[in-house]
Amino acid sequence: MASLEDRILERLRGLRAGTTMCPGRLSVDLGSRLAQLRPTFMKMARAGRIAILQRGHVADPDRLKGPFRVAMPRS
Repeated sequence: MASLEDRILERLRGLRAGTTMCPGRLSVDLGSRLAQLRPTFMKMARAGRIAILQRGHVADPDRLKGPFRVAMPRS
């Protein structure tokens, strides 16, 4: 079975280029709770594996407050 990080990446790679995904929708797709996925999102963003965005801009995962979206990092 694929790791949680691999499953997140697989789902995000399936998005049309330049689009983002609601983390709540992603948690439902993966059969998990958002509270359980949030630390994984932060870890992956710190490593540059995904991007966390707020208001269309890449956000610092260590200063994140409020709603956010997830996406593949911009090249």
